[in-house]
Amino acid sequence: MMPLVKKAIEDCTFIAIDTEFTGLDLEATENDKCKLFDTIPERYQKLKKRATKVMPCQIGLSMFTKDPNDNNYSVETYTFYASSIEFLNNHGFDFNKFLSCGIPYLNEAEVAQFWEEVNEETFSLPHIRMMDFETVGDIDMKINKLLESSKKSNNKNAKSGTNNFITLPIHNACHVYFQLNEIRRKYPSTWAYTEDDKIVVKVVTPREKKNLAEEALDDQEKLLKDYLGFTRVFRKLKHSYKPIVGHNFLMDLMLFYQHFFDDLPDCYETFKEELHRQFHFVYDTRLIWLNMRTVYKFKNLPKGSSLMGIYNAFESPADELTILYQPSIKSSNCEKYLHDKYPHESGYDSFITGCVFMKISHVLSSKRLEMDGDKMFLRFKSFNQHMQAVSPFVNKVLVPFSKTAYIDLTGKDPEPVVPGDLYIVPKTNRCLSNTELSQLFDKFGYVEWKLVNHKRAAIVVVSNLGR
Repeated sequence: MMPLVKKAIEDCTFIAIDTEFTGLDLEATENDKCKLFDTIPERYQKLKKRATKVMPCQIGLSMFTKDPNDNNYSVETYTFYASSIEFLNNHGFDFNKFLSCGIPYLNEAEVAQFWEEVNEETFSLPHIRMMDFETVGDIDMKINKLLESSKKSNNKNAKSGTNNFITLPIHNACHVYFQLNEIRRKYPSTWAYTEDDKIVVKVVTPREKKNLAEEALDDQEKLLKDYLGFTRVFRKLKHSYKPIVGHNFLMDLMLFYQHFFDDLPDCYETFKEELHRQFHFVYDTRLIWLNMRTVYKFKNLPKGSSLMGIYNAFESPADELTILYQPSIKSSNCEKYLHDKYPHESGYDSFITGCVFMKISHVLSSKRLEMDGDKMFLRFKSFNQHMQAVSPFVNKVLVPFSKTAYIDLTGKDPEPVVPGDLYIVPKTNRCLSNTELSQLFDKFGYVEWKLVNHKRAAIVVVSNLGR
């Protein structure tokens, strides 16, 4: 599948992504929870902590390609599911993270560790320990018998053609590479390889072993490719310089950074700089939608900003979204997404993220030309016109439930919008409780508070930021 994915990335116009990740952070404390009171660096630290504890288990990529001669986009979608390889749960190298919990991947630090362990010949040991004790003992007995037989044959000047090899069954395909390496290491006068779904162990001279070992470097490269898994796709995305689109995807980007590039840095500004080096053009459809709804004061649009809600709004558009020459979608390999809904399937979510981006871009492009008095708004638009319409939002990623609307990957973040705090004190000299405040403010929507003055007062913040 990798050649198809690479070609789709190379040929496309823009790429939409979606990530599903493992688990809830059950160890999170009250201080770890995201709050309206957070500064952006504080919010980054909280999300960083979460990103190091969860793992991507499903990733959707949808490559959209604009037809230069027609008013349509073709789309090719791929879903990368959790690995089904039954391999090593307790390897000290922490490969269990993708073999048991997610898509195969390594970041740059883990690639360096891979080569270090391979070169030190310690990489195979945990795998061998997982093999059945009797199986290992049986293999050792057969190889020792082969070596004794070979030695006797040499001493007796046996005729050429005497068998100097044995075959062993493959008990677990996941361990084969490591089993071969262990046999080669443990028995210097042998060479082990696979042939016809069996392991062959033969007696070799030192010169033969040296030549065979040099040829075996290709096996290590192949193993690294297997371990890299989705990291190879990430690198292709990075070098494609194509626009990357997501919906409310700050956490997705942080997961991509942590698991496919490098450990998230402690410094928030460093994170922004490095992320921009990986992805040069990033668009958040939720941020664009919220801004569009506010600027054009659309009255009949849904108040929510969920991905499915926006997609449905375009599927049955109000008058404000009924724009002439809306581009159509042609499926290359995901016809089912055009007719049915598959919520929380990452391939489907990436597909509708791309559709929403395309439709929002078209609305903004048409509105912009219409306001300028340009009759071009009555014709279908090129991709460049669509990108010009969303250019104010490039490299800006929404920060949900925050006083700061978004982070700017290429500049200074906007000033926080402070929505007038309330200072609450009880009439009597007593302490306030979270339960009491929750009951008091529950009917007013999303409200947060912070107890102060030894719980005898509270600062209350109302989320009227429209996000």
